[in-house]
Amino acid sequence: MKKILACLLAVAALGGATGCKKQTDFGKYESVAGKAPDANFSFETSLKEYDGEYPQSDGRTFYVAADGSSENDGLSETSPVDIAAANSKEFQSALQAGDSVLFRRGDTFGQLSFEGVRGKDGNPVTLGAYGEGEKPFFRYEGNVVMLKYCDNIVLRDFAVEVVGVERSPLNPSQRAGISLIYDHTNEKFRNVYIFDNEIYSQGVDKNTFGIEVSAAAKNYASAPDEVLVNLHIKRNEVHDVGRSGIHTIGWLVDEGYNNVKWTLYKDIFIDENVVYNVGCMGIYITCCTNSTINRNLVYNAGMYDKPELMEGECGIMALCADKMDIMYNVIYGCRDQALNFDAMGIDIDWNTRNVNVQYNYCYENMGSGIGTMANQSCFIKNNRLENNYAATGGHSGQISVTAFTSRVYGVPENYHNVSSLTISENLLIGTPKDKNMFYTTLSNGDADWKNNVFTENRVVYTGDDLSSMRFVCIDGGTVWQSFSDNRYYSQKTTVFRCYDNTPQSELTGDAQAYGGQSMQFEKWQKRDTGSTYELLSDDAPSAPQEPSATFEGGEIALRWKESKGDLWHYNVYLVEEGEDVSYLNMLGETEVCAYTFTAEHKGEYYFVVQPESNQGVYGKALKIKVELR
Repeated sequence: MKKILACLLAVAALGGATGCKKQTDFGKYESVAGKAPDANFSFETSLKEYDGEYPQSDGRTFYVAADGSSENDGLSETSPVDIAAANSKEFQSALQAGDSVLFRRGDTFGQLSFEGVRGKDGNPVTLGAYGEGEKPFFRYEGNVVMLKYCDNIVLRDFAVEVVGVERSPLNPSQRAGISLIYDHTNEKFRNVYIFDNEIYSQGVDKNTFGIEVSAAAKNYASAPDEVLVNLHIKRNEVHDVGRSGIHTIGWLVDEGYNNVKWTLYKDIFIDENVVYNVGCMGIYITCCTNSTINRNLVYNAGMYDKPELMEGECGIMALCADKMDIMYNVIYGCRDQALNFDAMGIDIDWNTRNVNVQYNYCYENMGSGIGTMANQSCFIKNNRLENNYAATGGHSGQISVTAFTSRVYGVPENYHNVSSLTISENLLIGTPKDKNMFYTTLSNGDADWKNNVFTENRVVYTGDDLSSMRFVCIDGGTVWQSFSDNRYYSQKTTVFRCYDNTPQSELTGDAQAYGGQSMQFEKWQKRDTGSTYELLSDDAPSAPQEPSATFEGGEIALRWKESKGDLWHYNVYLVEEGEDVSYLNMLGETEVCAYTFTAEHKGEYYFVVQPESNQGVYGKALKIKVELR
C-alpha cells in the first residue's frame, strides 16, 4: 500500500506519465503525515508475527540469467540456465510443487512462456527475482509473460514491457504483458498470485493489455464453471496500455458474445494496484463471483482519442458479476475515448447482482463518479463523489443509474432493468451546469424498475446558478420508488430544482401530491420524506479528544470524546507511521465515538480518527498508536 499512497499524495509538479494528482482539498483538513501520535498504547499478545500474503515455496531453487546456459543445471547463482531452457517443456515438466524459478535482477529477457506448471495447495511454484538492482526485465512483441493452464503458482517482482501494434477494431493482434490463459478446458485451476510487478506498453494507442485472464469456450453450454478459483492480483503497477490495465474475460467462439457466465471465475481479488494512462478501461472484471476490487488507485483511463469501441472506458467496471465488493478505491481523470458515453469512475455494468460499491472516492471524471447499467440487489453507499463532469450520454449526474444492456445474448430477460438498488449515505458534491446531482434514465432497457432506494445522502451544490441544474432528475421513463432522509445544500434555499418522471400510480401517501417538477423544497419533501435543505457552510467539526484503547480477544477497541459542531460521522484509517489519510487506507465510518479493529498479527498500528461534517468538510484528526508485542 505504500506505493499507492506515495503516488496518490505526490504533488502534481511531478507530472509526466508517472506523476499523480493530489486529491481534492477537504477544507479545514490538516495533514497527519509524519505527525506524532496523540496517544500511545501497548499490549502483550499471543498473535503471530506477520508471515506474508501468499504461501511460500519450500523446494528447490533454479536460477535464470541472461548469460546463463542450457548446459547448466540452474541450481546455483553461479550456474544459471538461460531463458530458452526455462521455456522448454523438459524444464517445466521437471518442476515440482515448492520449486522456485528466479530471474536475475538487472537482466533483460524476451518472452517467458509456462504451460501446465502446477504446484500444490500451500506449496506453489514461484516465479520471481534474485540478486540486487532493478527487477528482471521482460520485453517481447506478443504476450510477454504467459502462464497457460498453470495453477498454484506465484509470479512476483517482474518488469514487463509489451510491444504492441497500433490499436484498431480490425486488428486482432492484441497482446498482454502478463497473460493467464484457460481457454477451451473443463479442468479446474486454483491459487494464482500475481504480486508486485510493473507492466507497461508504449502508449494508449497500442493494442495491448496489462494483465489479462482469459477463458474462451465453444458455446455457452461448454463454458466451464469455476475454471479458476482464488486469483490474487495485488500491488502491481500497470500503465500506458491501449486496452485494459487489468482484465478478466470469457467469450464464446461460435456464439460470438463476451461475458456471459457469473461462475466462470470465483474468488478473484484485484487489490492495491496502481493503474494509469490506459486507452480503455482501468480495471475490468467480468464473469466472476465472490470477488473484490479494493484499494486500487486508478487514473486517466479512457484516454485513447479515436471513437473506436473496444472494452468501454471507465476507471473500474464490473460486468457479469455476482457477490463483489468494490471498496476503498480512488479514481480520477477518466475520459470517454472520444465516444461520448461512459467515462465513469466506477461502473456496475449489466448482468450484475449483489455488488457492493462502498467507501470510494471518485473525482473529476468526465462522466459520473459512479454509474450503473442494469443490475439487481446492488449497493452504492458511503462514497465521496466530487466534481465529476457528468458530460457523457446517459451519465449526467454525480451518480447516474441507467438500464443499458444492448439486449444482447447472455443477459437473462429479467436482467434488463434496475431493481433493489440501494443508494445511501453518499456525499455528492458538484457545480453541474445544465446537469444533475442524481440522475436516472432508461436507455434501452426495460421500464419495470422496482424497490430502488435513495436515502440519507448528502447532496451539496457548490455553484451559484440554481437555474441550470437539478438536485434530482428521474428521467427517460424510469421509476424510482423511494426517497427519504436526504440532506441538500446550496448557497440559496429559496430555489430547489428537480424533475421526477415517476408515475403517480407508483407513489403512495403524501408523495402522490407531488407533481413532478418542483421549484419549492416544501413540495419535494412530500416525495423525499424527512429531507432537509440548508445553506452551504465550510464549518468543520472540532477534533475528537481523550482517546483510549483496549485489547481483548484479538480486537483493538478505540474510543474518544465526541467532536463539537456539525458532525456527520468519523472516518477511521489505518496508516503507516509517515503516511497521510486516503480512501485507500480507510477502514470505515462510525457515527459513535468508538471503533473496533481485528488485528491478525503483532506489530505497530497507527489509527487516524477524522471528523467530517454533513457537507464533507474534514476537521482536525486524532492519531492513535497501538503496539501489539
